[in-house]
Amino acid sequence: MINFKNIALKVMDLDENHRKVLIYVSAFNNKDSDGDIILPGAFKKSIEERGPMSNQLRIKHLRDHWNLIGKPLEMSEDETGLLVLSQLSNSTTGRDTIEDYKLNLLEHSIGFEIIKRAVDEEEEVQYLKELKLWEYSSVTWGANSQTPLVSLKGLKPEDQLKRLNTKMDRLTNALKTGHYTDERFEEIEYQLQVIKKSYNDIIINSLQKPEPGSTSHEPDLKALEEVFNKYQF
Repeated sequence: MINFKNIALKVMDLDENHRKVLIYVSAFNNKDSDGDIILPGAFKKSIEERGPMSNQLRIKHLRDHWNLIGKPLEMSEDETGLLVLSQLSNSTTGRDTIEDYKLNLLEHSIGFEIIKRAVDEEEEVQYLKELKLWEYSSVTWGANSQTPLVSLKGLKPEDQLKRLNTKMDRLTNALKTGHYTDERFEEIEYQLQVIKKSYNDIIINSLQKPEPGSTSHEPDLKALEEVFNKYQF
């Protein structure tokens, strides 16, 4: 069974001319929303048997877990997580991905199979001790295109709005300064439309919560105005 884990660590280095990027694609000792913790050493066997120094490279760099855009040149574990020096292709998607990295638009996700694990039922934690790594992906907000805002779940409405503002600023800047293909520009415009809808959903949902003992679901228009002014919509 293939599993996916997302990570939002920053890009460590970018060589635009040679289309190389140094990135963390997984983090250690970090409990995620599934209750999983990846332990140091989890990728050791994959690096040795499937990585760039093995007899047969099996690990690939994908875009959104689908399009092949590159391969690892170096892979290693450190105290933070799995660090990869990746070579991106000169394809349309590869060039667009470089532009996205320049504007800090991307997060990362890995596709893997669980080989060894230990479960702590009392703490509701699953420790992942050995993983068979198939690929690492450059993704938008650590989610696929069908659920682009999954990383907002569990946040307070005000924190969701702040996160959306940050993403909108980056995408707006990308439209102004990015050198993309027409297909990528259309994708960015779509993501901005998703953010716009999310603004409305978050605000209306938060304002329609009735007061204790009240059955009214009418939104508080004064509070709505305050939110819009605060976040400058």
